[in-house]
Amino acid sequence: ITTKGLIGFVGPEGYLKDFFTIGLNGQGPALRHAYQAWSYEKMDLEKEIRMRGVQNLPYHPYYHDSQKYINILHQYVEEYLKLYYCCDSQVQEDQALQSWAGYIANDIFGGQKGLPESINSLSELADYVTNQVW
Repeated sequence: ITTKGLIGFVGPEGYLKDFFTIGLNGQGPALRHAYQAWSYEKMDLEKEIRMRGVQNLPYHPYYHDSQKYINILHQYVEEYLKLYYCCDSQVQEDQALQSWAGYIANDIFGGQKGLPESINSLSELADYVTNQVW
């Protein structure tokens, strides 16, 4: 969500107040609580499963089923990104991409926990995009 989009989503004229029973007065505390609990690591399936300590269960349906799909998604994302970036140096030299990464990591809502301030390789970019899509 861009800054303009965020304004249209939250606040006195935003849509959020109409979708949830918490209304306008409850959305600020609810969003603050969600933001404080959120981290980039929670978007990464492998890291999230390790944080929960369930990676060694003989069968964990969410993890084992999701793992198949996320691998397919990652493969697709990586192949798609290769249409635009042929090597790591092109990723590093993309000023728009690097500015965006810095903005998301540091500026939006005071910075997003765990997000990289720069993206240094095609592999990192593929991981990042895959996690955003997932």
